[in-house]
Amino acid sequence: STTQRVKEPMATLEDRSEIDERHVDRIEPAKRKMYRRNEDIAHIEGMGQKLAKLIIFGTTNNAGASSSEGFNGLQQRLQNTSQTTVIDNGGTTASTLTSIYVVKMGKRGAYLIHPAPLDDQTFMGLTVRDKDREFRITDTSTGKGLYKYVTQFIWNCGLAVEDELAVGRLANIDITRTSGKSPFEEDNLIELLDLGHFGAGTVILMNKTIKTQMRIKLKDKTNHFWNLRQALSGAEVLHFDTIPVIGLDTNIITNTETQVT
Repeated sequence: STTQRVKEPMATLEDRSEIDERHVDRIEPAKRKMYRRNEDIAHIEGMGQKLAKLIIFGTTNNAGASSSEGFNGLQQRLQNTSQTTVIDNGGTTASTLTSIYVVKMGKRGAYLIHPAPLDDQTFMGLTVRDKDREFRITDTSTGKGLYKYVTQFIWNCGLAVEDELAVGRLANIDITRTSGKSPFEEDNLIELLDLGHFGAGTVILMNKTIKTQMRIKLKDKTNHFWNLRQALSGAEVLHFDTIPVIGLDTNIITNTETQVT
């Protein structure tokens, strides 16, 4: 076999939850921490969505002079149909196109990476720091400010792909269905799965528009590929053959992708 050394970039995602001290101080002391944590939930959700967008879009997502770049996502790695694990589903209208992504997670596949810890304040995954009260300037013209309770969120991460055949894309899926047809050919997905190195740990990523159509196909008793299986949590999860399907929001895997050629 042959190997080569690859440098994978990483990104730092950061956000702050800031609440006017007057809102917090009106709450009885025993409930203030819970109040702040409830306000933090939206920021944590936003951080998760930002990371998911980077995994799909990479530096092509909002990258420009006014926005810092992230790391290389799946779209950047799967850009044309000459690649072994990029299959063309036949759609041509950019305003109605989406993709299905297949990823083998784990060693010898794709996984998230983080920088080496520099001190005991550097953590893997999402780091949450309670900064307590900080004086925040709110009006640069007058210099007037106020105190806010602040929670800081930091996520240092990147995406590494050890095997280029461990990621794949069924591209150019036209979400516009005619005469009851499915938005994509299941034969194309089977071909993609057979062409790549997709073993244990593989997941199929699609947006909720496509997943809804797959759930509709699930009720067809003659369809043996789509099925529900019980996950470790006890919940039933949609599978294609033996591979779990994860549905992402349409602002993460969009319905307006550029045609892949």
